[in-house]
Amino acid sequence: MKHITPRRVALIAALLFIAFFALMPLRFAFGMSGLEERGVSARSVEGIIWSGTVRDMKIGALPLGDVGARLKLFPLLTGTSVMVIDREPTGFSPALHAVIGSRGDLLTIDDATGDIATRDLFAPVPVSTITLENVTGEFDAGTCVSASGTMRVTVQQSILGQQLSRGLSGKIACRKGALFIPLVGQSGFEKLDITITARGRYDAVFTLGGLTPEITGPLGLLGFSGSGDSVQLKSSGQF
Repeated sequence: MKHITPRRVALIAALLFIAFFALMPLRFAFGMSGLEERGVSARSVEGIIWSGTVRDMKIGALPLGDVGARLKLFPLLTGTSVMVIDREPTGFSPALHAVIGSRGDLLTIDDATGDIATRDLFAPVPVSTITLENVTGEFDAGTCVSASGTMRVTVQQSILGQQLSRGLSGKIACRKGALFIPLVGQSGFEKLDITITARGRYDAVFTLGGLTPEITGPLGLLGFSGSGDSVQLKSSGQF
């Protein structure tokens, strides 16, 4: 029998370590990442950490659908879970990409780009789709530490002749520990301010300006409030 040297023992240990991680189920890693405690959920998680699928993934009440997922190795060695998610474009959903990191109370989002259907999340504010462009964010125990990137929303309908099909867009930022997203339409008269607090509560204020009395009156029947040439529609809820 060959003599087992310390070098050979170290090599065997390294190979076992690599084999352990190579075959680790993504479900196990997903559970240990702490993402579920931060409101990330899924119907099921399949595959191994290098190549898996997360079915019906949601961030709070925001649906992402089925996404491909994999974990980065080197951050795991430092106790950080970094998951790369990708959704390939299909006839039912557009592409989506994001990198989500988790360690302790810290949650990071990097390079989030793509479209997310909101369904009726912001009702009665008529937002149907969120488009993210190079969005990054860092949250410590839910508190917004830093945020950047562009967000655009699509309004699902015209409102008494007000054509909003081009949507509203703006830059993401932190304000007083909350995620603040001020969005403006192309004319400058349409505005949507969305604030998301550390506890996942959101407040959305949709403002239409530059209106005539003939329009502001009927808008009251749709839930808008205000007077003069400007009215607002408000929505609050929990992600």
